[in-house]
Amino acid sequence: MSSTLSPFLVNIYMEAFERKLRFAQMLNSSTAFFGACLNGAHTDAKFTMELEKDSTLPFLDVLVSRRPDGLLEHRVYRKPTHTD
Repeated sequence: MSSTLSPFLVNIYMEAFERKLRFAQMLNSSTAFFGACLNGAHTDAKFTMELEKDSTLPFLDVLVSRRPDGLLEHRVYRKPTHTD
């Protein structure tokens, strides 16, 4: 994604992709079903999905944690394979 247009073009593509999948999401709210719809919508795009484990969810370089009182907190997250 070295072109300055790349982020713009990706945003346009993803907006169209999301519109296409919004209908599938309304039909069935199951996480597994929605993940299958995402990966079945286009042969060149593959998505992964992280599920919450022990009240935490890694997202990009942030680990989001749900406290017992329901509030969220965050801290820097590094994958186990991170080597600095």
